[in-house]
Amino acid sequence: MIYDMPGLSLREFLHLDVGIDIEPISLQHLLDDPSAFCMQVLSLCHPLEHFGRYLQFGYYPFYFEQKREFYDKLENTINYTVDVELTKYRGLDVGYTRQVKALLHIISQMTPYEVDIAKLSKASGISRLSTLKYLNHLEEARLIRRLFTNLMTVTDLQKPDKIYLDNTNLLYTLCQDKPEIGTVRETFFANQLASTRHTVEYAGYKKGDFRVDGDIVIEVGGQDKGFSQIVGQDKAYVVADDIEYAFGRKIPLWAFGFLY
Repeated sequence: MIYDMPGLSLREFLHLDVGIDIEPISLQHLLDDPSAFCMQVLSLCHPLEHFGRYLQFGYYPFYFEQKREFYDKLENTINYTVDVELTKYRGLDVGYTRQVKALLHIISQMTPYEVDIAKLSKASGISRLSTLKYLNHLEEARLIRRLFTNLMTVTDLQKPDKIYLDNTNLLYTLCQDKPEIGTVRETFFANQLASTRHTVEYAGYKKGDFRVDGDIVIEVGGQDKGFSQIVGQDKAYVVADDIEYAFGRKIPLWAFGFLY
């Protein structure tokens, strides 16, 4: 039997790292009463004290085996996936592995705006059609995540509307400079929701960052993020970094790390 296991959630990381045991919460319960859940967690710990560490190295359990060698080991894992697994199981030409790794580095430095495949293709040195094909393979390998405005009509070689690395640990490993904070926040949110099998789509220009399960609109930002971008939309929420408590429909980003 094949079991698809995601990496550690923030909740699981806290359990292994500092011994805090908190039951997971469903997305609907979190959205219905975020204040009560935040108060429950804050009675046991202050997640913001640990959140930054999780974003950098908390997703892969082997961090607890060799902490000092974590990034080297993760980079070796990325190289193995591209050099061996994609060439063996997805027919990637060995001569293109270097360009595919360059493609990953480019994605790590992208800000989370709409994708320009032509520019991405030119920067990586890969043809447009091959770029779309390789993006599909990289997502299957859990190295990236493609977002579309409507998953019901998506084909394998369709241009994605947004591209992220699969999780923030990959982002900190591959990005040569400090990752753009907006990219870090959105990568975390998309990863945690997708890991609990929620449908995550691009909400569309000027309609929010994400549409979850078809009708929940999410705008992700910093602590001062307002509701102007999602005003007038039903079932719309602001997910904000650097806050501990929920305020109405403004929910801390860290809280979405307790879904599994």
